[in-house]
Amino acid sequence: ISAGRNVALSLLGSPYVEGLSFTLARALGEMAARLAGRHKLAGLVVTGGDVALAVCRALKATAVSLVTEVAPGIPLGRIRGGPQEGLPLITKAGGFGQEDAIIAAIRCLQGSSLS
Repeated sequence: ISAGRNVALSLLGSPYVEGLSFTLARALGEMAARLAGRHKLAGLVVTGGDVALAVCRALKATAVSLVTEVAPGIPLGRIRGGPQEGLPLITKAGGFGQEDAIIAAIRCLQGSSLS
């Protein structure tokens, strides 16, 4: 992160365990909040509703204000409330979007002027 590189936190490849999804989502949210507290981030790209909710809770967000869409159904917003007020947040449903949706989201955070 300090070198300006992208960082991904992922559960891909993790075995499914009944009832564990919320615990894992909360852990990802807490890790994202710690990273955001220690480093200046361009923004966050979050996939899956459970993870998005956990990230917002860990960031102590009270709302997300919609700015635009990166692609149809993939919104870009800004965190409202908490220590990361104004941080851009792109959310994507886990099983939704084009094959390159996450790449488009990252490029949006890296290169566009976010109004």
